[in-house]
Amino acid sequence: MKIKSIRPITAAHLARVPEGEGQKMCLRTLRAPLLAAFDIYKSNVQYGILQETEEEHAAVLAWYRALLGLERWAVLEIPAPVAQYVEGRP
Repeated sequence: MKIKSIRPITAAHLARVPEGEGQKMCLRTLRAPLLAAFDIYKSNVQYGILQETEEEHAAVLAWYRALLGLERWAVLEIPAPVAQYVEGRP
């Protein structure tokens, strides 16, 4: 087999990966920049740079826990307050 090109995995590729260890690897790869973005968001909230409502806090916390649990929806549905800190996102 000849490899023509290598592209980074995206959330769009996730649907084509069968469930199992391969999908977990993909989720871990996609999760890394989201966790970095969450850390930035969390720091901004802690320092008082950003204010969040109770609803936003609950939604972001539920998303974060789902992301740690490698739930597929968490990679696809990034909360708006966190999404602005994801590198490489328009």
